Amino acid sequence: YEAALQVYTRPAFPQYWAGTQNNLGEAYNYRIKGDRGENIERAIAFYEAALQVRTRDAFPQDWAMTQNNLANAYNYRIKGDRGENIERAIAFYEAAL
Repeated sequence: YEAALQVYTRPAFPQYWAGTQNNLGEAYNYRIKGDRGENIERAIAFYEAALQVRTRDAFPQDWAMTQNNLANAYNYRIKGDRGENIERAIAFYEAAL
């Protein structure tokens, strides 16, 4: 995915860039190597980057998928308050609906 981003830049290929950001988020969300908490934080950052292009108006299906992925990341998030993380996950799941 990182190699793909050398070609799929946001200015040249915004939709592919956003899809690759989402995919990187998925990879980090389920990554085994490294610190689990840091991997989830990176996943969240990649999902949020994807949502800069994957807006509800422009790409509703992709937006909903990324909302769902972001909810999953918050559901498993280690950092921060557990209750707040679950509430954010619920909000993202509901947004995806």
